[in-house]
Amino acid sequence: MKKYAITKGSFSGTIWALYNEEGCLVYLNFEDAVIPADLMQSYKRYIPVGSGQLSDFAARSGATVTEVSIAISFEQWYHLLGVLRNKERAMSIWNKLTAETKVQAFYNTKKYLKYCSKNASWYNKMYPDTYLRGRHWETDWDRVAH
Repeated sequence: MKKYAITKGSFSGTIWALYNEEGCLVYLNFEDAVIPADLMQSYKRYIPVGSGQLSDFAARSGATVTEVSIAISFEQWYHLLGVLRNKERAMSIWNKLTAETKVQAFYNTKKYLKYCSKNASWYNKMYPDTYLRGRHWETDWDRVAH
């Protein structure tokens, strides 16, 4: 996975783009950017789905695109999930994952948490070791039936 920071003078902050190992856009984050709604929609339309076209995008738009290294610690992921149980078991599984898989697990856990909050009336979050052992970051939580 590769992470890119996109900045430009017409907005403050940073837009984050995450591309998988095939170079396809998998995650676009505007949380750290203060950006007008119309400009945000424009960026959503024109940020390339392939990482190979980022330099062309930067030249056309006048934005600065910088590759950023990604390092996700167990503690970051563990506290993001928010279920503070079975830490040792989860850490044992986490330590066996590749760096790219850790990044995928971290970013896709956010989708899982969104699913949990939508279904909080009947669904309880998984324990961290259960989530990791079952490779639940690979589940498309946006499409799971409620």
